[in-house]
Amino acid sequence: EETKQESHELLCRSGTSLLAVRGLPRQEQIAYASPCTMALYSPSGSKLACATEDQGLSVLNAQTHTVIMTTPNTGIQLLHFSQCERYLVTWEKQVENNPNLFVWNLASGQAIYSFSQKKSLKELWPTVVFTPNTDYFLRRNNQELQLYQIPEPQPIAVLSETRVAHFSVSPANPTRVVVYTNEQRGETASVSLFSLSGTAFRKINQTPITKVQDTTFHWNKPGNKVIAWCQTDVDSTGRSYYGEHSLFIIYPDREARSVSTTEGPIHDVKWSPATDEFIVISGFMPATSTLFKGTGGKVKELAKHHRNTIRWNSFGSLFLIAGFGNLQGDIEVYERNTLTVVGTCRAATTVYCEWAPCGRMFVAATLCPRMRVDNGYSIYKYTGELLITVNAQNDLYDVQWRNSPGIFIDRPLTPRKREAAPEKKVYKPPGSSSNFAERFKAVKDSLGHTAPVNIGKSQSQPAFVHQKPQPVVEELVPGQAPEAAKKKKKKKKKKGPETAPNLPK
Repeated sequence: EETKQESHELLCRSGTSLLAVRGLPRQEQIAYASPCTMALYSPSGSKLACATEDQGLSVLNAQTHTVIMTTPNTGIQLLHFSQCERYLVTWEKQVENNPNLFVWNLASGQAIYSFSQKKSLKELWPTVVFTPNTDYFLRRNNQELQLYQIPEPQPIAVLSETRVAHFSVSPANPTRVVVYTNEQRGETASVSLFSLSGTAFRKINQTPITKVQDTTFHWNKPGNKVIAWCQTDVDSTGRSYYGEHSLFIIYPDREARSVSTTEGPIHDVKWSPATDEFIVISGFMPATSTLFKGTGGKVKELAKHHRNTIRWNSFGSLFLIAGFGNLQGDIEVYERNTLTVVGTCRAATTVYCEWAPCGRMFVAATLCPRMRVDNGYSIYKYTGELLITVNAQNDLYDVQWRNSPGIFIDRPLTPRKREAAPEKKVYKPPGSSSNFAERFKAVKDSLGHTAPVNIGKSQSQPAFVHQKPQPVVEELVPGQAPEAAKKKKKKKKKKGPETAPNLPK
């Protein structure tokens, strides 16, 4: 039985309202309901931000749902909490040229920074990124990277010598920043790594990259390595509809290393949250799932299958590999220590999939706007057992687990029950009551396979007895008379040609 089932809480948001559901996976217990168009839990799960179209923004205590702060700003579409959870970043539709990107102090309920940003993509959100030292944040302005220190109104440092198309900040100290510079006017695209020493950017290294139009970054948990996943929209060879893909590991103390993946597109990349290793799904379908060391060397090729999604649980003890999107939704759950499959299931039309905080079950949800029919979610145990399915009455746009740090621990997997081997039965002809076969086998085993078997005789007799050959006696069915011996036919001698009798002369 899973521990503290009541601690699992799932946020379900439709187009106009949200439900905070507890008691999973046994049954739905609605803990909170409210009108809502955008919602987000803080990293620890202690706070819940909820925005509405006409009533503004509210930040609640996620356990008691009491209000921490409110603001009348409407039309908010994107939310982001700082790691320390003292600050909240919001982006809303811009009206004329008014500021629409805000940084809020949750203690005071006031906007401490406001910027103007016309467009914002979910793939590039957040555009205001806090460092591990959470009184600092970075923001890209045109092609510059600005460093702010709260509550200073102006940037304390600006990175201007490198064109910034996209950037990412390490999740742990010391603070490092990786920057992608796109190709422009004959200048080769590159990925550069910087450290933040005091209030200055210091370049550690720069890696030129060819055949790249976009890059996404994936940090490991300690923040001392980052994978650059480089992509182009068009494959120059014409072999792939998905363009060309490549992976590079960027280090702070050595040159970058290219990761050798299976030829073809890269579908997903995920670091382990517990160890220095990562998984890549790459290649034309059926794609290859491979476990790599943090240095880029292969550990093991897991499988070739139609899959495109990787998810680790929070402990790094289990991971699932699935095929979503235009694939059929097949899922395999692997145990990391043995790299064996411990569970399988199929969750067709899944748009969102994530492990629960306990690390022993996961949710698979069908969401709008990707899927406009059959919206809802299902929760599966790591063995693939379906625990609960909930069909949404209206369109479902988002589901989120509420994090519960410190409540759950990583436990050994439940041993599977072994089925008893079926007992072997000796064949008996229909209607037979004889135990001849059993007696024959028992005597044969006791004498050994090389000695002839004498059934029904005393075992004290010698194994070999010289006897005169006995005539074969034909076995008769009761009531049957013995067949009369056949008489041998005598062969008639062939007479020669008859000679004419002697006639008197």
